[in-house]
Amino acid sequence: MTGASSQAAIELVNKHKKVVNNLSTPIPIGLHFNLTEGEFLSQPGKQMLNKSSFWNTAQQGAIDEQEIKNELIAQIQWFIQHVGYEPAHIDGHNHIHVSSRCYRWYMLE
Repeated sequence: MTGASSQAAIELVNKHKKVVNNLSTPIPIGLHFNLTEGEFLSQPGKQMLNKSSFWNTAQQGAIDEQEIKNELIAQIQWFIQHVGYEPAHIDGHNHIHVSSRCYRWYMLE
């Protein structure tokens, strides 16, 4: 996430958090896992690949699985810190969750 996108996400969470937390039946909120826009949360200052570069790299089998795992953990921790509970589900920005390299970590975490 870039500073601007994470700030926008924080503002949305804060705006709706009180309403969501006061419901008798909580609304399940999920994480939209991002590996294709902005900077890594797990590696501040490092830019993510854009969508086409990500898919080209994934197709070549050259995606660093440890980097994906670290970023997934960082984004889940960010979510819990700002929302207050674990995501109900995880999907992926630009459909990255269907990449075999990413899918594997969804299942393990």
